[in-house]
Amino acid sequence: MKNDPQYLKDFVKQHPENKMGWYLLGRQYEEQGNKGKALQCYKKAGEIFEAYEEKELPRSPGDAPDELLVKMQADPIRAKSRSVGRMARLALIGLLLIAGTAFAPGTPDQDTAKQSEVVKAETAADANAVAQRDERQVFYAKGIENPEGLKQALSDMIFPRESPVRYAVLAQASSSKDGLWTFWPIPPRILLSQTWSDQGSAATVLYQDATSCRCQPSADGKASVVVKAWKVEREQLAVLRSAAVHYLQDKGKLPSSADALAGDYPNNRLPGLSPEMKLAWPGIIQDLQGGNGPGSGPSPQNGGTEKNPGTAGAGNSSGSGGVAAGSASPNPTLSTNPLSSTLEIIIDKSVHRLALVSGTTILRSYPVGLGGDKTPEGVFDIREKVRNPNGRSDGPFGSRGMALSDSLYAIHGTDAPWTVGKDESHGCIRMLKDDIEELYDMTPLGTKVTVTTGTLPSDILREKTRFRLPRQGIESNPGKIYRWLD
Repeated sequence: MKNDPQYLKDFVKQHPENKMGWYLLGRQYEEQGNKGKALQCYKKAGEIFEAYEEKELPRSPGDAPDELLVKMQADPIRAKSRSVGRMARLALIGLLLIAGTAFAPGTPDQDTAKQSEVVKAETAADANAVAQRDERQVFYAKGIENPEGLKQALSDMIFPRESPVRYAVLAQASSSKDGLWTFWPIPPRILLSQTWSDQGSAATVLYQDATSCRCQPSADGKASVVVKAWKVEREQLAVLRSAAVHYLQDKGKLPSSADALAGDYPNNRLPGLSPEMKLAWPGIIQDLQGGNGPGSGPSPQNGGTEKNPGTAGAGNSSGSGGVAAGSASPNPTLSTNPLSSTLEIIIDKSVHRLALVSGTTILRSYPVGLGGDKTPEGVFDIREKVRNPNGRSDGPFGSRGMALSDSLYAIHGTDAPWTVGKDESHGCIRMLKDDIEELYDMTPLGTKVTVTTGTLPSDILREKTRFRLPRQGIESNPGKIYRWLD
């Protein structure tokens, strides 16, 4: 199966705009010696090819496939890393599948199973896939509004306390007008990228933001690709870690395996696990166990939080997601893991918004329908998760429902989408179909829910590609008639 490109051919046929898919298909053809088809795929991949292969594609119609492949094989970087070439492919396949399009709404379960089989086979072939991913890192900055802040952040990247990764990007987060919240879905502003020499003795810095450097910025397309992939990875790990934290709080012990988090109803803490989650699981466990002592724990790339004593135990977090003393960076505004706080839900009645947050970072913010005074304020937790609570996806409670503590209130879909944004429910929180399905996948059992007033900004924040997890267990509950207050 590993050398059969049919799966990827089917994928790009369904998603012709997915440049990562074209790149992976080209790699398959190249391994088979089909140079012409490989070149065609690489040209469709465009900047994705250039970012990961670190070279430009031939642009003229007369360029022969042989010329491209000879250049690729003669490239010193590629020649030196030929032994890890397969690892790069494994990491890329994982990123492709967890990016959302492969698990988009409406994808048949059998297709998801086929994709999972491919990734399982590829991942099992080489457990060092994580090492290749670790050669890239993103430094996520908050509050860099002046040259001194940029200078400090750059210093932290060039003179890290730990061994530097080969390629790093400095990206500035977008914030709310009052500065209290960071907006994760809004693409961060890429300030600069940095490449270390093979010996690790020198770094080349490319400024990519004219406002910050007051210069002619470099057009480094690789940086934006790396940031996008990093954001997908961070979301996956934040959801996985939160699920493990709540399991520990509920059972008094950590699960024996990651699959224990994706059981059948009522143990469906998560719908399923992505390839990235399975790769990161050992690091998550080590982090929650405290590593080898206070402040130890895994590298952020392997799925853990920053080296911060405050994150060693379940339920502890770094609050704002900044880097604390003893971490990889002395700059409190700079982090390689801004989603280290356990995920929570905040519902603000005054603006009809529901936000999924990690500390002060808003991962998503959706419009919701409420019941005015019928929707009680207070603190709850997600006690139950069910797919198609009315036995079908278009019932009064929609395709997903999540019960709040031991009450008749729930967060669920609706067959009256025009009421979202209004106070027309009987107390429950109504959501649009795509929104509730995404939130359901991102919200583990046990997640804290706070219903309040005057806390959230009114911004609606969604990612262009919806977060989706593969479905592993049975999540319906046909033996129960739900009587939530709608």
